[in-house]
Amino acid sequence: RNDIICKNISKGTLIAMKKEDVYKKFLEGNKNRDKSFFHDKKWIEKVLNTMRENVKNGKYKYNNICFRSNWEIFFAKKLETQKISYLYEPYVFEVEKNIFYIPDFYLPELDCFVEIKGYKTEIGMKKVNLFRQYKSIIVIDNEIDIKGVTLEWLKSKIYEK
Repeated sequence: RNDIICKNISKGTLIAMKKEDVYKKFLEGNKNRDKSFFHDKKWIEKVLNTMRENVKNGKYKYNNICFRSNWEIFFAKKLETQKISYLYEPYVFEVEKNIFYIPDFYLPELDCFVEIKGYKTEIGMKKVNLFRQYKSIIVIDNEIDIKGVTLEWLKSKIYEK
């Protein structure tokens, strides 16, 4: 999913999204998400232009994955140095009716999710707390914790269901 989006953005976001096959792939990759915001042209232009610029300058791309922040890249690199396998944004969850949440990372070895929070918004934390009722999740909200990531540290931070 991320690779498809990155390729399309680097080609010219609005032009690519107008192509039927590209749009179908995008919708398929995002089929579980609320797509009502797709109808707001200003929102689409703002988000896609921002993503295009970030991808174009390589700011958030690492190992052919488009991350949403440099902290997420830093965390992915830290996991790799610790030989901890991960999946980036592999699942979309409906945590309440029409409220969707996509955890940043899934760690199969620990069967838990990790959310990297550069800053905490009310809606962002609401989604995390709703999600926490069903699955184990670790919220990392500072660079010091990312630097100290080890398998043992992660195990100690897992929230129980």
